[in-house]
Amino acid sequence: METYYGHSVSSGIALGRLVRLHETENRIKSIYIASADQQGEWQRFEQARHLARAELQHSAEVISDLLGEAQRLIIEPQIMMLDDNSFVTSVRQSIFQESYSLEYAVEKFRQEVSASFASVEDTYLRERMNDIFTVTRLVVKYAQQQNSNPKEPEDFSYGSEIQGAIVYANDITPSEITLLISSGIVGAVTAKTSALSHTAILCKSMEIPMLTGIEFGEVQDCPVIVDSYRGQFIVNPTPEVEDDFRQRQLRIIQYKTIMVSSSFQRKDTDVQIYGNVEIPAEAIHLAQYQAHGIGLLRSEFMILQMERFPRFEEQLAFYQSILEKCNYLPTTVRTVDIGSDKVASFLHMEHEDNPAMGRRGIRYSLSRPEEFATHLRAILSLAQWTDLRVMFPMVTIPDEVIRARALTEQVLAELRRENPALPASVPIGIMVETPASAMSIGAFVKYIDFISVGTNDLTQYVMASDRTSKGVGHLCNPYHPPILRVLHHIAQTSKKFNIPVNICGETASDIFYLPILHGMGYRSFSVRTPSIPEVRVVLSDLDPARSEHLATRVMESWNVEQVTEQCVEFIQDILPTELLEYVMVNKTC
Repeated sequence: METYYGHSVSSGIALGRLVRLHETENRIKSIYIASADQQGEWQRFEQARHLARAELQHSAEVISDLLGEAQRLIIEPQIMMLDDNSFVTSVRQSIFQESYSLEYAVEKFRQEVSASFASVEDTYLRERMNDIFTVTRLVVKYAQQQNSNPKEPEDFSYGSEIQGAIVYANDITPSEITLLISSGIVGAVTAKTSALSHTAILCKSMEIPMLTGIEFGEVQDCPVIVDSYRGQFIVNPTPEVEDDFRQRQLRIIQYKTIMVSSSFQRKDTDVQIYGNVEIPAEAIHLAQYQAHGIGLLRSEFMILQMERFPRFEEQLAFYQSILEKCNYLPTTVRTVDIGSDKVASFLHMEHEDNPAMGRRGIRYSLSRPEEFATHLRAILSLAQWTDLRVMFPMVTIPDEVIRARALTEQVLAELRRENPALPASVPIGIMVETPASAMSIGAFVKYIDFISVGTNDLTQYVMASDRTSKGVGHLCNPYHPPILRVLHHIAQTSKKFNIPVNICGETASDIFYLPILHGMGYRSFSVRTPSIPEVRVVLSDLDPARSEHLATRVMESWNVEQVTEQCVEFIQDILPTELLEYVMVNKTC
């Protein structure tokens, strides 16, 4: 038995047979072919391109369904590359002029392109290099399949041998992961996959556990365990370890089932729970999990995947695809939060030494009024289908809200002239995620209808620590007492001015933190969709007197360790025994 440790990309645990991808594919059995075989080799190339194109088109359909129509852009460059003149011409010349085999001709092209890209740093161009790797690998895969089985496949799944398997590869492309998921994999492990990649997003959305940062020997076709709660990848587990794992897996499934079934929930709770969503796939389970709606629709996801600012029709189609998945539940859309660590090359944003403090969020939108108006037009059009609220991010002063609200009202008035069925107004709110807005809510109340507290950025700014920094990232922790005091101030001020307040950010999904927020008076929470069942279990049965007592005690603490210890003790005391292990796994891992 060997245990490897990696980084969690998508949470979960799984046991299955290990299947390595790519290692046995694309091997060149011969370099040269006879002149008489050249035409047959070319026909094999044409058929392989045809099948590769069909597979990519199938993947594009799946991705557009899960991530939105605009996300076809992930796959379409690869489809176009199959017909790229330089690719086709290079292979043709290699086959007919140099009598190279198809496999060698494709590999020769890939190596030549790879060499020309070796020193390129531009992210977009390097992504195109990845597209070339994907396309050439697909072509050779189907060419080799034609040797043994010259038939067009009925579908593009990997076949029954992949069902129930845990796959390993250096990396897995979005087109591959869609086929792997539809073929029934139960987990994935890679050497390098970005947690922000489309592959990662798809695994999270489909609840496929995934680890990255793992490299190991050549073994395959053996039992393995993926435990992305603990970051463990276990190869050839002992019977005892495997048995322990199966029992733990069964308990977790039972706990999740219990939570979804609501058997632990009080029916008279005043708590409202919403889901955070940025892709259509995340909205699928909202109704099943009994969410009140979407509390935070992150509108920038599809924009950041584009190579230009998306048109009105493209934005509207993307947002509408999300609403369709959740049956048009009430939805709060945050206007685009671009800037800081969320930029795209086409935006041509000027360099800033400290982008987290620069032109981001509402500051960016107000600096691009034409783009902002198009963006608002797409968002406000959703009001014909759902109970819509609009929210502005990164607000610091009332003037930003006044200007943004004026443009919103102007766009809505224009839309109503085209469609009188639209409401005369929509509720408008702000993200409270800067110390400036947190400490001056009273200055905003004339211009807003609600607020939502973004605890991720608020913590970063209050603690003056970049959450991605290796040196000071540990300070970006919401359990620090200064954060608690700011959150208490926001709750009290909101109550004073009778302004509805919602909590979003990671703290809203942290069951150990929730009793503090409940004790401060928060009753509306927007959380990661997979966390809704456990969040509801904790919040629905909280005694207000007990949670208020906890909130008072932790705000008297002076270090993060004291706060954390009291929160863990509180949860251990209130949770049913049968749920305690499940949530402790999530906390400690």
